[in-house]
This record gives sequence, structure tokens and C-alpha cells, in this order.
Amino acid sequence: MRLEVAFEADSVPVDRQCIRELTLAMEFLATALRAVVDGHQIDSHMVQTPFLFAHGKVNDLASTIYRKAA
Repeated sequence: MRLEVAFEADSVPVDRQCIRELTLAMEFLATALRAVVDGHQIDSHMVQTPFLFAHGKVNDLASTIYRKAA
């Protein structure tokens, strides 16, 4: 996955919902990392499920921010 900056951060209003969604994505990533540290395989559901949830949250958040920037 490659992230690119397409706009200035100061020009996009960030609301509580965006911050909440980003926080949830970070928590899902932390859960996936904890599972790896606890010895679960990368392809196990203990790692994959929270990682995919985080990926979905980031995708949703990116589309929301792009809409607000337009």
C-alpha cells in the first residue's frame, strides 16, 4: 500500500468522526501486532481479521478526506 499526499492538511476540516475512525484503525493494527508478538502466524485469523478491519477503516477514512478536500 502506498499513501500519497494529495492536498494540504490545513485545508481539510477534520471532525470528530475522522479522528474516531483513525483511532479505531490504529487499535486494530495494534491488536494485529500483539497477535504476532504473542506467536500467532501472519496468516492466522488472529492477525488477519484485525488487520483487514484496520485496512477497511483507513480506506473509508481516505475516501472521506478526499471528498472533504474536493
